[in-house]
Amino acid sequence: MDLFYDRRSVRSYTGEKISEEDIDKIVRAGFYAPTAVNKQETDHAIVVCANLKKAYTPEYWVCDASAATENILLAAHMLGYGAVWLGVYPEKDRMESIKKLLQLPEQVEILSIVSIGVSKVQPVNRPERFDATRLHNDKW
Repeated sequence: MDLFYDRRSVRSYTGEKISEEDIDKIVRAGFYAPTAVNKQETDHAIVVCANLKKAYTPEYWVCDASAATENILLAAHMLGYGAVWLGVYPEKDRMESIKKLLQLPEQVEILSIVSIGVSKVQPVNRPERFDATRLHNDKW
């Protein structure tokens, strides 16, 4: 469970190169995220995108790409790298500027960018997040 409890958003990196082997492991983790009806319809690069023309369940692309993004963050953490989820969706101006920058086809929607690198500083421990008053069993 430490994987979940210890991961932090990291925005400051040393600039040290990440090995191709580790990049492959991190990207592969994104492909192992669960998807609606197990259709595996998200495409992955440095940016997690959804090709809406491929989508059998287009209404779930945000869920599917979000799960992939979380897997990528956890894989980076497991390999000792810092990472941060940079939100793009649903901000239309961000989505369009990134699509233009990366020359993405019209049918591709962008959810997030994940910045990954060797952490410059050791992230500090955060306080306990579990709050039993926010847990509801069977009914609200």
